[in-house]
Amino acid sequence: MLLFKNINYLLRQRGALPLSAEVFLSTDPDSLWEIVSELNQPFELLNTLDYEVRDRLLSETDIKLAVLDVDGVFTDGGMYYTSSGEEIKKFNVKDGMAITRAVKSGLEVGIISAASRSEAVELRAEILGIKRVYVGKKPKIEVLESWLYETGLGFENVSYIGDDVNDTELLKKCGLTAAPADAAAEAKRAANVVLRSAGGRGCIREFFDNYLFPGSSDDMEK
Repeated sequence: MLLFKNINYLLRQRGALPLSAEVFLSTDPDSLWEIVSELNQPFELLNTLDYEVRDRLLSETDIKLAVLDVDGVFTDGGMYYTSSGEEIKKFNVKDGMAITRAVKSGLEVGIISAASRSEAVELRAEILGIKRVYVGKKPKIEVLESWLYETGLGFENVSYIGDDVNDTELLKKCGLTAAPADAAAEAKRAANVVLRSAGGRGCIREFFDNYLFPGSSDDMEK
């Protein structure tokens, strides 16, 4: 049970004795809530996020560049067109807030997308302060390799979120990787983390808040 595992992990981190399974199962809800409150962690995360895995991943990586796919990550993967053929994309404001905060903190963020048109992607990137943007058919790993050559970074310094088969190479190669909840099975198997949120529904915010900047507040001004 994840809640039990997380409580004991955090207790050990604080130098306290862990609970036995018997004690945990016999503890009444009020007493359990007191324990959770003392740990000062959101109950939702204690019940859904593996803290030990998260901390291990963070300790093993030094992320300098966060790279994001677009369709199925920034968006829900839907394709929207006006009657005149103009492409429209729906973005999530919570994802945007996470990216804006990350950029302000000094983390470089990039976009690599296999979309056929770049206008909406480039506009969103400009609004969020993202400088590195590639939209096209070149293999994603070639694009990232060129960025690494320019910056002097290695794959181990890159985090990546992708949702489909054309993302698996980067999901396997980058230092810290994630797939949205509704990603293709191949992407989920290749990623370090499978997120609770789906593409276009806050998966970027979840990843940034829980893995790149753990403990960041959710009550910032929109």
